[in-house]
Amino acid sequence: MRYESLQGLSEEGFRRLTGVKPSTFKHMVEILDTSYKSKRWHGGRSSKLCVEDQLLINSACRETYNALCFKWIC
Repeated sequence: MRYESLQGLSEEGFRRLTGVKPSTFKHMVEILDTSYKSKRWHGGRSSKLCVEDQLLINSACRETYNALCFKWIC
């Protein structure tokens, strides 16, 4: 799943998948992008995934995990 493939989703569909609104997601990407740039200032291996894809995977996994835990508890 790539961030580009989710551009056609409605705001509600995006929120169901990631747990946040698209505007909040963009703000999170800006913060992470500046953080990764300062972290990679010294060099090192670059990531195979862009920041948007990394955050998308993290958010989708967290949202799925929360849903599974809620079903398990109830």
